[in-house]
Amino acid sequence: MARAVAISKFRRLSPDVAVEILSPDDRRPDVDDKVATYLAAGSDLVIAIDPETRRVELHDGAADAILEDVANIVHPALPGFTLCVLDLFETIAPPR
Repeated sequence: MARAVAISKFRRLSPDVAVEILSPDDRRPDVDDKVATYLAAGSDLVIAIDPETRRVELHDGAADAILEDVANIVHPALPGFTLCVLDLFETIAPPR
């Protein structure tokens, strides 16, 4: 007979930083739900990258930021990391 184990005995694990690459089929409510789930689980930062609009969203529970063009991706959860949004999309063909 299988033994029932209380779920509360297990530690909840979440990444410090989660990155979601959006696809054309992603619906906004689903993306928002994923972001909320990561943050509720304890992630410090959720980055949503939209190749179609060439935008990067930073979500940290305190504020949301939408970055594009020459904006730099920087955040306290990424110490020492800086990346220009244009550089991120440099090797990806623009959407048609």
